[in-house]
Amino acid sequence: MEAFEPTRLLPFLSSEMELQLLGSSERMSFKKSSVLLKPGEHFDHVLFLLKGQVALHRTALSGRRYLMYRLNGACGCGLSMISALLQKSATITATVEEDADLLAIPTSLFMSFIRTNEAWSTYVMGVVHEQWLESLDMFDQFAFNSLEERLSNYFEDYRSSLGDIKDASRIKKSHADIASDLNVSREAVSRILKKMEREGLVILGHGSIEILKN
Repeated sequence: MEAFEPTRLLPFLSSEMELQLLGSSERMSFKKSSVLLKPGEHFDHVLFLLKGQVALHRTALSGRRYLMYRLNGACGCGLSMISALLQKSATITATVEEDADLLAIPTSLFMSFIRTNEAWSTYVMGVVHEQWLESLDMFDQFAFNSLEERLSNYFEDYRSSLGDIKDASRIKKSHADIASDLNVSREAVSRILKKMEREGLVILGHGSIEILKN
């Protein structure tokens, strides 16, 4: 009889590293809308998302929130890695957007791997670099694209994050939530969405937006 390997939670790591991490870390589950971290809080773990979706925002002095990037599927959180490396408190807010399973890796273990495992260090730097580029892309959209372009990109990114989920064409967010993510007024978002609806691009519902396929 053919033997089957068990499904791995962290397929981007070696089997040996995965076993060590799982044996020393805490697996946690959070419901949608849960706040994982707030600015100023000290977190003595590095977060790895196993399943679900988490949004990371930075709050300006004015009180307005800026979406930096999202974590989807199985991936590490670059900002929690940087906080561990520099031993700094959080500067962002992390909010669960889709029910999520996470792995909380003790900072001491994370730092031990950094000191002793070159492959781990390379992986960490890759995560930080990739998510930094995502943050820059969000800034570019805010600085250079029209609101309609930003909405289209926002919807495309949201749908891509859901993969092959059957209901991926339906964005389950209010106009106010989208406006907060894009750092614009709710009225401006509603105005552009109504224009997109007239053009046959979307169908507006109560608390959701259906994206029509071309």
